Amino acid sequence: MNQSLQDARRAKGLTQVELGIRADLNRSTVAQIECGQRPSRRTAERLAAVLDVDPVTIWPNFNELWRG
Repeated sequence: MNQSLQDARRAKGLTQVELGIRADLNRSTVAQIECGQRPSRRTAERLAAVLDVDPVTIWPNFNELWRG
């Protein structure tokens, strides 16, 4: 489970639906990522941007996961 993503989303007062809309994703994608599915680098960056955090805050090994 990606508790960091869920915590960041809740700290912003957003539902999964609202986060999805702002990041141009559907709610089920947000839910899957919160349950541990690894997003693409682009999706991870979009989610972090919407939540106004560095991607490393949510995915501590961000740079190792998505090299290039």
